[in-house]
Amino acid sequence: KHRRIPFEASRPSGRNYLITLKGVNHNTFSNREDEHDPLIAELVILFARAFLQDDVAARAWFNDAGSATIERTQLTLERK
Repeated sequence: KHRRIPFEASRPSGRNYLITLKGVNHNTFSNREDEHDPLIAELVILFARAFLQDDVAARAWFNDAGSATIERTQLTLERK
């Protein structure tokens, strides 16, 4: 829960996002062998497309708080 502190403390701007992945911990992000690595890579690419390349479809996914699903995942996307 302490990892939520920056998100909870941020001011609502409509551009603050928090993605929570079930079964993932801090070490997952540095372990290329982890089963979640492809999902994390997909989310990073989606975020880059949305906010660096101004991809309308990718940004819509974030703005609709993850309304489109990513197959076989248990994730929560919060926006504030």
